[in-house]
Amino acid sequence: PEVGGIVEEYTPKHTSLAPGVPDVACRFAIPAGTGEEMEENLARNINYMASHQLQESIMDETSKRYETPVNCASLRVPTVNQAIWGQMGVSMQSHELRLQKVLKLIGAGITAFGRTVEALCRSSNIQPPNLLFGEDLAKQVKDLDDEAKSIGLIKTHPSGRMPPRRPYPFR
Repeated sequence: PEVGGIVEEYTPKHTSLAPGVPDVACRFAIPAGTGEEMEENLARNINYMASHQLQESIMDETSKRYETPVNCASLRVPTVNQAIWGQMGVSMQSHELRLQKVLKLIGAGITAFGRTVEALCRSSNIQPPNLLFGEDLAKQVKDLDDEAKSIGLIKTHPSGRMPPRRPYPFR
């Protein structure tokens, strides 16, 4: 529709996240950094666990199943040097112990995720790449360039090289 000479081409997204908010305002009311929805039952479980205190015994039992792998030194929880520990006040020691517990749980969560990925890769015979974009990135880039050239997205110079770029193209 056209409003005052301006064509509206807005299709609201995620309106279910903000019921009662007008369509245009909804576009700006969505929290930044949100991804696509996940399976509803899993999302309900995650939301519950994130908003309710969980039993210490179950948390400890679960984290013991996912101890830090030997070859993942970055996940190990650092301990305070004993000489420093004796100089710290009780409040600081308590804070440090809570921080160590949180870091241990985070490490267990990352380890559980890693073990899950490892199991999925093993069951489907997929090897995770060692490099960020895979082993054959140069080939993929070349194939994409060739495809783009073939459909006319990239213009090449008659010599086969790209023309030199001018620092000020409009002069």
